[in-house]
Amino acid sequence: MAFLFNVFMRVVSAKTDNYLVWISGAMGLSYYFSDLSFDLGTGSEIYLIWFLYDLLTLAVVLIPLLLRSRLGLVIKPASVYIFIGLIVNAILFLAMYVDINVLDNKEPWMLWSIYSFTVNVVDYAMIITLIVGRDWLGLIRLARYAYSRALKSEAKHEARTEQCAHIVLHA
Repeated sequence: MAFLFNVFMRVVSAKTDNYLVWISGAMGLSYYFSDLSFDLGTGSEIYLIWFLYDLLTLAVVLIPLLLRSRLGLVIKPASVYIFIGLIVNAILFLAMYVDINVLDNKEPWMLWSIYSFTVNVVDYAMIITLIVGRDWLGLIRLARYAYSRALKSEAKHEARTEQCAHIVLHA
């Protein structure tokens, strides 16, 4: 639905971002085909298939960014949210696959609860991000703020170190 929304908004010229249409199309196709895989009843190996689909989707979403200078693309907050969402989901799918198939764990435990909650929340967050197309949770602003605070703290530390060195050298 997010893909159809973005195509519609692009057609009526309400949005001019082709990259958001690309991401939502890639996500839509990935989820469509991964759902088909689930319907085939592959058992617990489905987690590995979903992991591979997320890696493939991540690669497809990254291709335009590798060519961004030629395509004139700018990394937008929506793409950052999608990258983070796909990476989190991929890690959780791989963890579930390893837990069930490699470690042969058959009893539910905390990982399974974290997986169930987090995958659903991340999926909904990615859908909202594809529709809204902005930093709706403020995560990018928070990261920029934390980064600027770290730089200021580092500059203060360097100034103090320089001052101490100056005192020691002149003593």
